[in-house]
Amino acid sequence: MNKSQYINQKIKETGISTFTMKKEVEELSNTLQNDEQILYITIGVLHKKSSLVTCTDKRLITISSDLIGTTQREIDLERISYIEH
Repeated sequence: MNKSQYINQKIKETGISTFTMKKEVEELSNTLQNDEQILYITIGVLHKKSSLVTCTDKRLITISSDLIGTTQREIDLERISYIEH
């Protein structure tokens, strides 16, 4: 299974619709390392932009796109001490 198939399988498992996130999903396939496992994937809002939010076994990745381009942020899991919901 290639990265794109793996990502799409994980998206399907969560039941979210990524119809408007095609660029972000494509960028995630370029970003994800070969040995990296997706723990959870969803869509959220970050800095007033819809973002693809992915938690892997190594890091938290957010990817958002607009007319100018794609923005990606990564945080190593070791640097996260808590998450407020």
